Amino acid sequence: GFEVCVEIRKTFEQAHAQLPIIMVSARTPVDTTAIKSFQTGSTDFLGKPFHPEVLRHKVKVALDIKQDVAISASMAHILREATDRVSSAEVRAKEADSKLAPMQLSSTDQEELRARME
Repeated sequence: GFEVCVEIRKTFEQAHAQLPIIMVSARTPVDTTAIKSFQTGSTDFLGKPFHPEVLRHKVKVALDIKQDVAISASMAHILREATDRVSSAEVRAKEADSKLAPMQLSSTDQEELRARME
């Protein structure tokens, strides 16, 4: 059990929060076994004997968390892409400003242009 959990975490290290592992054991003492299961990478622990409704609830919570993590990761990816686009647009705007700077009119030319427009 513990060794399998360690191997799963090694294989899916980046997906730790996305791959819930609920360790179930009859080993005693239960507290020590639970702590060891968490140390080896499980996301939850259930000692035997257990009520089936408790297991159902733990599975539901694990799946809800997995879904929330997936949504958060997707939103983070979208945010990174948007940030990259904004940064790129800022760079292009600065480049355009630097190209326009030499084309600015002197104050005398501006006054002359205003006078002609009136």
